[in-house]
Amino acid sequence: MNEYLLFNIGMSLFSLVIIQTWMDIFGEIKRKNKAVSIIFSVLFVSFQLWIHISEASNTLLVSLGTFSFFVIIIWSYHPCNLLTILFRVGIIYVVWVLLEVVVSVILVEMGVLNDSFGFILGSVVSKITNFLLAQLVKRKQLTKNKFMISFRNWLRLFVVPIISILIIDAVYRITIRSSDSFVLITITLSLLLLNYFTFSLYDELEKQMETEEKNMIYEQQLLLCSRQAEEREAAYQETRAVRHDLKNYLLDLQICLKEGRQDELADRINSLLEKNQIYRNEISHTGNTVIDALINNKYSVAIAQGLDIRCEIEPLGNLSFEDVDLCIILGNLLDNALEAVQKMGSSKGYIEVSVKKVKGALSLKVANSFDGYVKKDKKGKFLTRKDDSKSHGIGLESVKRTVEKYNGEMLLSEENNRFTADILLYSS
Repeated sequence: MNEYLLFNIGMSLFSLVIIQTWMDIFGEIKRKNKAVSIIFSVLFVSFQLWIHISEASNTLLVSLGTFSFFVIIIWSYHPCNLLTILFRVGIIYVVWVLLEVVVSVILVEMGVLNDSFGFILGSVVSKITNFLLAQLVKRKQLTKNKFMISFRNWLRLFVVPIISILIIDAVYRITIRSSDSFVLITITLSLLLLNYFTFSLYDELEKQMETEEKNMIYEQQLLLCSRQAEEREAAYQETRAVRHDLKNYLLDLQICLKEGRQDELADRINSLLEKNQIYRNEISHTGNTVIDALINNKYSVAIAQGLDIRCEIEPLGNLSFEDVDLCIILGNLLDNALEAVQKMGSSKGYIEVSVKKVKGALSLKVANSFDGYVKKDKKGKFLTRKDDSKSHGIGLESVKRTVEKYNGEMLLSEENNRFTADILLYSS
């Protein structure tokens, strides 16, 4: 069957792509030896090619060979204990065989597998379906830890393999009359490449968007730290000025004391103490730069606007959480709280911030008053009240995704015009 050689090579390579897609579901690939992974990948493709070319009829040999290659490839890409590897291979192999059986039964019922081109359609449909299922599971799995494209675009993405199946079926029905396999094989391989490149492009776009989001947060961190450094420098300069003129201040105070001007003396002492407050707006001293910078900055903003902000901050020591994740969580919660209180206008609002450790876990709690109006969808998810909903409203979703990264807990509640976000993060 030399006329089908190109098709068989393409299908064998696509089989490897499917395996790698399933492996992505198990987490980040950590190859023991890149050369070993490549060698076994080539051997697997060769084995698949042999099956297609020789039309191997020994089901047991094909099954044992395929299963063994699955074990070796997954071991080379994801080194772990044997039981875990066998469990993962079992899942992939069962899905693989089940889809081939289901597709074959359906095509037999349609009377397709009875002709000479039927095996092409059956092989392609089963593999595209397998690839589609693996991508669906992969997107669901990675949603917990990664920035994802909108659900609408996510659905559009999966139209590609579905339409591919329909096109291949239509071309098959047309070409079967002429007994010309060239058109069917060419279009089939082209559509397989289209599917591969479409999902590869999606992955690259997803990584790029995730990187851009992190870069934006890093910029926010740098800005906060810069502001904190500027405030400290200004405070130090004030303190140096006070120390430089200390003799004159003391002489002035002595004169007030001798002349019995007690009220004026108290005012001048209070003024002197106010000027000498190096950390006047630094209420947070947890020991974590990001948390301290965020809270101190938002605290300064709230005080400047005359808002009532109350903080209960405890020393934290060393934390195992990434700074960027702490910035996402605490930054979004504080921004939301400030915005909600500002919306109350002349009404007296308040913000309460609590940061502490509870039995080894990091507890972050931000509560605030609000005007009593909230927007939710049918599932109870909080929605933004801003007009540009496409550009806003992702704050709490980012917080939720980041909390899930550490298998943490997030509880949102609103009652009696009080909104509370209570979060627990567990160290790995």
